Amino acid sequence: MNGIILEGIPCTGKSTLLRALRAHPALAPRQSLLVLSDLYTERAADGAPERFEHHMYRLLAAVEPLRVLTVESEALRGVDSARLIYLFERFHLTNILRHAGGDLDMLRRVEGMMRFYQPLTVLLHLAPELIEERLRSAGEAAWRAHGDDVAAAAARLAALQEDYVRLAAACTLPTVTIAADDEALERVAELVIRRSES
Repeated sequence: MNGIILEGIPCTGKSTLLRALRAHPALAPRQSLLVLSDLYTERAADGAPERFEHHMYRLLAAVEPLRVLTVESEALRGVDSARLIYLFERFHLTNILRHAGGDLDMLRRVEGMMRFYQPLTVLLHLAPELIEERLRSAGEAAWRAHGDDVAAAAARLAALQEDYVRLAAACTLPTVTIAADDEALERVAELVIRRSES
């Protein structure tokens, strides 16, 4: 069982990318694709932010039976469509930045549990000069939570993106950074395909 975790600041296109991946022609024959949006991987912990670590472990525990079934089932061995791959929108980096201030000890604990699930973290990175443009095109609701005006929101998200980059650099699990541009879908789809074939 392999997985990809899409991380990054708002407006890098994570949700759009997840929707596009579900419909991608190269992934259509792969029937065993588990996709969880940030509603499960991040926002479900909002009601009790002090328990976010427990929430992450609970989510991994929910995936565990599928991992075990994939490993132990004779019927699934050698069946291409049974190569289960999961896609999470925002998970460990987002939760650790949001609830633990980027604590590296917390990162190590969470990564210790994640190793069993062989994740590849893909950090979508937006050129700083494009952040404000993306926020403007997304509308007021997209930037209002991050600042009093679009420029302030863009500056805050640019600083947050640097925090993501620093935390990603400290990861001990495989992590890649991909520019959040028009070619991001194809690059991430290629990574998903490669992960599902390994």
